[in-house]
Amino acid sequence: MPKNVIRPLGLSTITSLALLQSTAAHAQALPDADASTSGMESGDIVVTAQRREQKLQDVPIAITAVSAEELSSRNVSDLQSISSIAPSVQITGAGGVTGNHQVAIRGISGQGSPIGTAQPVATYIDGEYLPTTDAGFFTLDDVERVEVLRGPQGTLYGRNSTAGAINIITRLPGDDLRAGFDVSYGNYNHILARGSVSGPLTDGLSAGLSASYESRDGFVKNSTTGNTLDDLTSYVVRGKVHYQSPDESFSILLAADTWRRDNPSTIWSSLYDPTNTVFIGLPNPDSVTYPAEVDATYRNDNRSEGQVLTLNYKATSDLAFTSITSHRSYRADIAYFTPIFNQAGGSEIRHNTFSSEFRLAYTGKILTLTAGVNYYRNDQLYATQSPHGLGITLPLTSPRDTSNLEAFGIFGQAEVAVTPKLTLIAGARYIHETQDFVIDYTQAVTPAPLITGTVKADKPIFNGGINYKATPDILLYAKVSQGYQAPGFNSSVRTTTPFITFEPERLLAYEAGIKSEFFDRMLTLNLAGFYYDYSDLQVKNIVAVGVQVIDNAASSTIKGVEGSLVLRPVEGLTLSGDISWTHATYKEFCEGNGGSAPPAGDPACTNKNGIAGWDRAGNYMNNSPKWSGSVSASYTHPVGPGELRATAGYSFSSRAYFSPANEIAVSRGAVNKLDARVGYRFDGFEIYAYGQNLTNQRFASFPIRALYTPINFVVSPPNDPRTYGVGIRFTY
Repeated sequence: MPKNVIRPLGLSTITSLALLQSTAAHAQALPDADASTSGMESGDIVVTAQRREQKLQDVPIAITAVSAEELSSRNVSDLQSISSIAPSVQITGAGGVTGNHQVAIRGISGQGSPIGTAQPVATYIDGEYLPTTDAGFFTLDDVERVEVLRGPQGTLYGRNSTAGAINIITRLPGDDLRAGFDVSYGNYNHILARGSVSGPLTDGLSAGLSASYESRDGFVKNSTTGNTLDDLTSYVVRGKVHYQSPDESFSILLAADTWRRDNPSTIWSSLYDPTNTVFIGLPNPDSVTYPAEVDATYRNDNRSEGQVLTLNYKATSDLAFTSITSHRSYRADIAYFTPIFNQAGGSEIRHNTFSSEFRLAYTGKILTLTAGVNYYRNDQLYATQSPHGLGITLPLTSPRDTSNLEAFGIFGQAEVAVTPKLTLIAGARYIHETQDFVIDYTQAVTPAPLITGTVKADKPIFNGGINYKATPDILLYAKVSQGYQAPGFNSSVRTTTPFITFEPERLLAYEAGIKSEFFDRMLTLNLAGFYYDYSDLQVKNIVAVGVQVIDNAASSTIKGVEGSLVLRPVEGLTLSGDISWTHATYKEFCEGNGGSAPPAGDPACTNKNGIAGWDRAGNYMNNSPKWSGSVSASYTHPVGPGELRATAGYSFSSRAYFSPANEIAVSRGAVNKLDARVGYRFDGFEIYAYGQNLTNQRFASFPIRALYTPINFVVSPPNDPRTYGVGIRFTY
């Protein structure tokens, strides 16, 4: 049975452990820029997708790397907007009783459970693995760039990167004094203020501090009271202290952050009219009619704080070591209201994590090697209330689930230059993990016996590939890789068999692509094609009315093509676009009925647990539109003492389903979104105006079917309406 589920580790503990282990390892480090980026030219985009610095166009991975400048010009202030500029990436609003987002890459998305399972997209900030995708949904401040890696990344990134990974890289303080701020005001009384300062303290020692504050009125109004229900307030504070030895062979980085965000996307609008028993789609997304008491009911508070110690040591010009040790706590407090049943509920989710990774990087003329070991621990809590009437207070005991997860990994990836143009790649990772869990209904309104258990896994995963550098500006690559989604348990169940635990997923992915630049970098063209054989999918099965469990009950085939193009026809003008075609369908999936799954025209079947259901083979997977993409234009032109800057971006995606039945009522229609920004920059200042979703298209952001019979119950948070405003920005 887990003990001391939530066990905070102080910063001094982390520092002591990291220093002790790094001393034994003779210190560790990433290669410095001179060792790892030789041959790069001014203007090259540098990424760390393979745990070392490389030119973006030299990395055989489908990557979208977005700089701080582009994030600003495209009005991207948090991860939810990344999907508008990264192909094959879909991110919903927060939904469900767990109040989380669903992130999908190339048709692979998670189940949205609070604990017991993990999302297939790994999210990192400055090399630290975040315990849940939602732990990365803070306001982006003082960011150097964001990297979105598409395709399984398990060899170098470990568990739960089946679909891909997102890297958030913040600025590193250095010897130069840097400062800036960005303050804007928009409709709905939207205020966004961000600022940062960094610079030297003494020889070799520098520090940086950044902070942001955001608030706005709600997008949804309660027509009964006239009050808004989803006001937003958030803040982020991050500090760094950096030491670099005089010979630049050793460095220490100590970073800490704290943030809080009251997630606004918790208002559910019903897509179903129970009186006339018809689906009506999303009603007026700007207004709902709820009892007055609901004004004080909605809450989705997210908070996190973390500390990270990074040690770098460059042993020789070719060999470097890195040590990253971190502690993080994440908590979400959620309260909700279900309009059809006129009932309220709530939940509390906690993650308390400790991780430590040590790796080496060797860069030779023939051999390039990255290898290391990793330890990760996550103590988790999920506590809920039974649905109840407004004005009633119940304890968070129905159930109160806890788990302790420990995972170990050892990994390595080697690149061998067979010829100056031809490189072979091979990598492997061995994962061992144990998760002890408790499902406690003993104090619930309707008590049930205590359930305890353990989930274990030992899994090797591999990858291999071949790169061919046809010219200095053209890279051809092909690779095969495995994905690994960890096993888990079903929280909030009252029976031990056969539904309590589920096994890992298995993914075998094939990909081939080209990265190319032409006409002295005037044109950049990247293409990738992929094919996935995906088995033992962790999918939700309905076993009784209103009771869903995760089970390894499906397999699927995913194939697709992605393309991106950047054209710089004249000085100051950049045109870019990307497009993705993804065909993600179930190969086998008998969704259990349990009296609560719609037939939707699919043939009857019986699943492996003996439950009658409906055959979903051939249906599209969740949150996987067939077509998606974007186009944008950015223009700068000298005017007077400064320059005019303008950017317009249009993103689109076709219909996406959110149930295996592929019902129109539980889907999001085609999305067409237009954003723009225009500004004037002079003497370090920029005055600008911005607009997002200028066409004011409204849609169901995350439709969820809770019941089919006896009452149809489908709800969804709506997307954000048209927003616009003005601001001023300064950089030094």
